Amino acid sequence: MKNKIVVVSLVIVVILSGFLYPYLEDVMQQKNLKKEIQVTMHLFQLPNLDYDQILEHLSHTVSKGEYQKVEEATKNYCMDYLIFLLEVLSLLDSHPESRFLTIENIKQDGKDFSKTKEAFAQVEHKITDLNKQYQQITSEKKMLSYGEKQNLSEKYFDFYKTEIVGRKENKQTLEEVLKRTLYDLKIEKQIITLLSNRRNDWELQDETLQFSDNTTKEKYEKLIEKHS
Repeated sequence: MKNKIVVVSLVIVVILSGFLYPYLEDVMQQKNLKKEIQVTMHLFQLPNLDYDQILEHLSHTVSKGEYQKVEEATKNYCMDYLIFLLEVLSLLDSHPESRFLTIENIKQDGKDFSKTKEAFAQVEHKITDLNKQYQQITSEKKMLSYGEKQNLSEKYFDFYKTEIVGRKENKQTLEEVLKRTLYDLKIEKQIITLLSNRRNDWELQDETLQFSDNTTKEKYEKLIEKHS
């Protein structure tokens, strides 16, 4: 009798294991992948980006089966985002607009500022274009397209959507940087335009702008205050 009970118990354990193991494995893979995606997104936090660490992290996967496809979709998107991010930060780090208000530039290009105005147009166009690209690459449609390429089933696609679209930690920060850069560029353009249009109201003396017209001086100081 006892032997029968043991045999029945073993059979039950085997049957339960057959059902439970796939379930438990799925739970563990999902948990591990969530952690991996969290780490991935954290690596993209501005301003401290370690490009070598990011590239190393994106070059391997920790999942298998359908979850590997989810991870690959996530990391493929992140790789393309990194390439775009490097382009944006390269432009911003060079601060091409910061030279426009320097004494050296005023000496060389004032009072007409023809070269400065041309440079303004180029930089403004570039940043505006990057801002448009940014809106596209961070759109839900673009993000989901990477999951669609993996031909995920509904369950895994929904998981991908929740994780990748729901984790835009870096979006607001970079968006604010781009908006601030365009704003600063706009103010600098207004300053240069003022100095160009009111060229007879100021002179450069001892490395300092000296104004002969108080109205022009007040407008200039207000714009400088907005820019700082």
